[in-house]
This record gives sequence, structure tokens and C-alpha cells, in this order.
Amino acid sequence: MFPKVFCINLKRSTRRREFMEEQFLNLNIACEMIDAIDGSKLNENANQFSRLCSQKFSQVCGGRPLTDSEFGCALSHLLVYQRMVERDLSVAVILEDDIRIGMAFKLFLRKLNTFSRHDWDLINLVSITPSIPYGEALFDIYRLSKFVEPPGSAGAYCLKLSAAEKMLGFGYPVRYASDDLIAFSENIGVKVLGLLPEVVVQDSVFQSEIGARNFHVSILDKATKYPTLP
Repeated sequence: MFPKVFCINLKRSTRRREFMEEQFLNLNIACEMIDAIDGSKLNENANQFSRLCSQKFSQVCGGRPLTDSEFGCALSHLLVYQRMVERDLSVAVILEDDIRIGMAFKLFLRKLNTFSRHDWDLINLVSITPSIPYGEALFDIYRLSKFVEPPGSAGAYCLKLSAAEKMLGFGYPVRYASDDLIAFSENIGVKVLGLLPEVVVQDSVFQSEIGARNFHVSILDKATKYPTLP
């Protein structure tokens, strides 16, 4: 039995939804599509937005304000964590809607329950951050890997329930982009590993819907990773 698979997609991004649904259909993989929170509409409910998100803390913790799209993306990932907790899902795989999958991904889903003997909380499936494989092969030629630095990517990952609970507890008020929250999650006790070779690919056909970030990590951020909230 496959683990639960979620895919986050903006309702207005119909081309991306069709792209993902076609892949799941061709591979006979069940997936629950999650309607992403549209950052462009957050200001329509300013009171709710101010309760959930903090520009002040995003500046303090990340060294820059977040865009509305980044807030919406982060809230969407937190929504999936909430679904995991509410349904008591021991593990789930979370994909954004620009991920290309194939038979290697299906094999990963089939073999995931055999990973329990290894110590991990989150397996990041796609990242530009280098990682070093270690240990025996989990299946076929695939091995777990350790990142040389925190991987800043929320495009595709596998998450245990205990990690989802920690991410939820830390995630509000939203002050980190979803990529950054995963990059720094080890600081809240979430053990992050990779998998090599990668079993998914981020498709370059789709341009990011987040927009320009102009992200700059200060020396303080690099040293502390998680500045203390005021």
C-alpha cells in the first residue's frame, strides 16, 4: 500500500494541475490535490492574515520581508501538515505542481515502508544542495544521503507525522518561506536526509509563481540559523 501523496496547486494554475494529474493517472498513483492558498488574495482578509503571518518576524528571522506569494505557499504547506495531524497519517509525500515523476518515484512509494529502520524525519527528494550518499542501498541503486548544508527546497519531500507536528508548532506565525522552513527544520528537531539518485525532477518548463525574492542571508543568520523570535 502506498503512503498518502499530496500535491499543492493553485486553482487558477490549471495547466500545472493537468500536468500533475496526467502523471498520476499514467502511473496509477492516487494523489490528493490540495488547493493552495493564493497569496494575491491574502489582503482581502487582513485580520486573518495578520493572525497567521508576520512581516515583522520575517524581517527579523530571515533578514527580508516575504512576498504575498511566499506567505501563501508557506500557508499551503502548513495546511498539508494540519491534514496529516487531523487524519493521523504516519507518513506522507508532499509535491508541488512542477514536479516530474516516473517509475522511480512509484518504486520509492512502494519501498518507503522499509525505510523505518533508518533514523529520519524528512526526506527531501529534490534539491540543488549537494548531498553525500551513505549506507547500504534501500532499494535498487537508491541510498539515503546527508546534505552538506541545509537543503532549501519544498518542491518534493516525504514527512513523518512527528515532523509535521513540529513544523506546525513552529510554523506560526508564518515568517519563513516554505523552502526556508525546511532548510532550517533540523533546528527544531527534524532530521532531514536526501535520496540519491533523485527520484523526481523539478520541471523547468514552469516558471516560479513565487516571483523574485532577492534573498540574502546575513552572517548572523548563517551562524544561528534560527534567530530567536522577539
